[in-house]
Amino acid sequence: MNALLIIAIALLVAAVVLCRRVSFARAAIDLRQPVDNTARKFGEATEYFRADVIDHAGATQVALLTRDAVQEGLLRGLRNQEDL
Repeated sequence: MNALLIIAIALLVAAVVLCRRVSFARAAIDLRQPVDNTARKFGEATEYFRADVIDHAGATQVALLTRDAVQEGLLRGLRNQEDL
């Protein structure tokens, strides 16, 4: 797994955990609304999926996740049902 994918997954997991701890509404990643990678470089994904990540200070940052990153997160949720 490349470093950016690991960071993206970690940010997504952190956002979900933080939202659950401070009672924010659950964030959603809408797979029907991809964001085109307009300045695509060789080897990069052609599209991303937006996720708003709330950090420990309460600031919101935008994460762009690849389809593979979203899929890995979904699989992790299935494998670790006890953590949901």
